[in-house]
Amino acid sequence: MLCSFGPSTYLEIIGPDPDQPPPGGQPRPFGVDALTEPRLVTWCLRPAAIEAHIEASAGTGVEYAEPAPMSRRAPSGLLSWRLALVVAGDENGIVPFVIDWGSSAHPAATAAAGLHLESLTASHPDPDAIAAALEKLGVDLAVQRGDRAGLTAVVSGPGGSVRLGA
Repeated sequence: MLCSFGPSTYLEIIGPDPDQPPPGGQPRPFGVDALTEPRLVTWCLRPAAIEAHIEASAGTGVEYAEPAPMSRRAPSGLLSWRLALVVAGDENGIVPFVIDWGSSAHPAATAAAGLHLESLTASHPDPDAIAAALEKLGVDLAVQRGDRAGLTAVVSGPGGSVRLGA
């Protein structure tokens, strides 16, 4: 399910599809196979140049995988993108993975409209270290002290506001 927050921001609700066979030998991204309850798992950044962002992550304690091509059929046609997941320094989803939509239409343009992202924040036992790594990556995300690492989003719509996450 996709919900648009505007022209370039959206919420994607994902989970395993019981009608699809398990992936062959590879776990699904974002730890979906291990989830025991709904939760805000991670977030994504769309840098101007995905390779430059990955290169700039050297020395930050964050390591990205090589961008992998992905695609899916949507009602509007074939969407294709490149995605680079965090392989080290993930901090439980606080560090965003990165995406390059290439020439595909951005999903926010075709997703259901009417929602607004009020805030996205993170919590972590060592917020200063995480904030420093995010700053080196050029990522602006408020990180507060918490018992465990996690993300919280406040989303509003016609029915009011809802808090997602930690």
